[in-house]
Amino acid sequence: MWYPPLLVGIFFAPESPWWLIRKGKIAEAKKSLLRLTSRKGNPDYNPDETIDMIRHTTELEQDITAGASYLDCFRGESLLKVMNSS
Repeated sequence: MWYPPLLVGIFFAPESPWWLIRKGKIAEAKKSLLRLTSRKGNPDYNPDETIDMIRHTTELEQDITAGASYLDCFRGESLLKVMNSS
């Protein structure tokens, strides 16, 4: 019963601006962001500022997680935190 409305919703849903920026599709991200927002709610809204913020956050995340793996969660200090909390 829920499948047809879900499929229609998924078909018309815009891509996530975050995902598009991570894939390097800045123009599509701006188009998606404009589709998801309303000028009526905030006439001073600048989508370019939001795009820059998303891009900056993505770069920070990449710098922080560079060279990390899930195995690192079970090494050294992280493992001690898990063992001490139980």
